[in-house]
Amino acid sequence: GIPFCDPADLNSTGLPAEISANFGSGVGSGLHLEATQGVPGEFGYFLIGTGVTDPGLPISDGHLCLAISGVDAYGRYNVIGGDLDSIGQFDTSGILQNNSNTSTTGSGYDVPLDIPIPGYVMILSGETWNFQLWYRDDNTGISNFSNGLTVQFP
Repeated sequence: GIPFCDPADLNSTGLPAEISANFGSGVGSGLHLEATQGVPGEFGYFLIGTGVTDPGLPISDGHLCLAISGVDAYGRYNVIGGDLDSIGQFDTSGILQNNSNTSTTGSGYDVPLDIPIPGYVMILSGETWNFQLWYRDDNTGISNFSNGLTVQFP
């Protein structure tokens, strides 16, 4: 993927959360996302969008860098009970462990073909989509965002 809003804002550990991607999971779209340098014990989930804005919209301790106005749309992979659920928790090393059984590796998230945005049915070959992780930064309700990745699907 091509990074945007990179590096992300620092979180309470003093590091920016980072996402990375690779193809080859063999599940859904074939794209697997990983998140590192998160806050141990805190939760997060992946977002998908049609557009990017950099430096993004300031929210809490970070910046939402997916475009959310005009013709752009975004969705959240937090639909409980299926492959649209990417909810995970950062382990003591800051790696997002998948709590939803939607990762073949146990960490990160295997992106399905289905898209959690009204009007968009599935990811198609040749399309470009943008991803970012939204996560809790500490136990007081403050949140933050990772860097983002723009990915073109084969």
